[in-house]
Amino acid sequence: MKVVETGCSYELAAGCCLSFVRSRVGGTARPGTTNEEVIEVLLDRIIEAYQHVPSRESALALHFLRRALAAFQLRTSRRVYAHVEGTRLPHAYVPETVRGMVRRTPAPEVEYIEYAAG
Repeated sequence: MKVVETGCSYELAAGCCLSFVRSRVGGTARPGTTNEEVIEVLLDRIIEAYQHVPSRESALALHFLRRALAAFQLRTSRRVYAHVEGTRLPHAYVPETVRGMVRRTPAPEVEYIEYAAG
């Protein structure tokens, strides 16, 4: 992976480019993907691979990817509610450091994943 534009564009090993949505001052935006969409792609890929070769590590990765997706969806909801989605304005006060706010908990043990039809 090669960084083309920090936080925005990346050249992947296969020569593909991954570009994220980039908002600009003045309201114009460059099209691209979102963090949520990339996580959804990873979830789909890992779930498909898990069907063929189940592993504790894949189940654990799925757990954390789902948590990350939920966090990003919550952030989007809060930004929409605050009427700042699509801008660079903050949706809530963000402390200078969040080091003390991060809860350090061990990773949960995951044995297997149950799938619902569909």
